Amino acid sequence: NGVIVSGQGSNVLTVMWSQASNGQLTVIEDNGYCQDSSSISVSTTFGLFENVSNPVMIYPNPSQGKINFEMSYSEKVQVSIINGQGQIIYIIEFVDKEFTIDLSEYPQGAYNAMIKTKNHIQTEQIILVK
Repeated sequence: NGVIVSGQGSNVLTVMWSQASNGQLTVIEDNGYCQDSSSISVSTTFGLFENVSNPVMIYPNPSQGKINFEMSYSEKVQVSIINGQGQIIYIIEFVDKEFTIDLSEYPQGAYNAMIKTKNHIQTEQIILVK
């Protein structure tokens, strides 16, 4: 029940699920000469939970490099910054409710921040300007 929203043919794929379900997500890579595939199990659930729709606030955005993250609650969080080619360029773990990262050494452009907690994954776009 997943539909590819964006990224087909690239290294980063966004899939939107229309209903709760369990199943397999298979990615097939084909260069015309050989083919390789990988599968992962996917379990989606839907429901209404307080503070889950946006548990992380990111500011300022756009930024010249220093970016503040503010959690709506305090728990272990892993932040991965992903460039336009789908490469993880920065990864860090925190337990604090508020923390700052410095991306000023990276070129200006659009990046994705993937914020993982025990029960939630949130992705936000970050714009770096110089």
